[in-house]
Amino acid sequence: MQKKTYIEMEYHELDELIQRTFGHRYEVVAFEEWNNDSSHSWTFKVEKLSEYDQKTLDEFIISGKIKNWRTYVLVQHMVNTGVLEPGNYLIEISW
Repeated sequence: MQKKTYIEMEYHELDELIQRTFGHRYEVVAFEEWNNDSSHSWTFKVEKLSEYDQKTLDEFIISGKIKNWRTYVLVQHMVNTGVLEPGNYLIEISW
């Protein structure tokens, strides 16, 4: 058994943070295909993006376009650049 502490964030807070950080409108629920009344967790530490993930990030920065299920790349970048702190994140979905 392991005890963890989480940074809790509503999905719309993540959408707004991505928009403020990158300047592009974003809808995490649509891109991740998440359902209402669910929660999703990710763990982030400061670490270099893979070459593929870096290309994904560069494309999003330029065009605002990103493939589904790639939100973690944007969050990892925000952790790497100090916008978000490293840690365990719990994203809550409820509308």
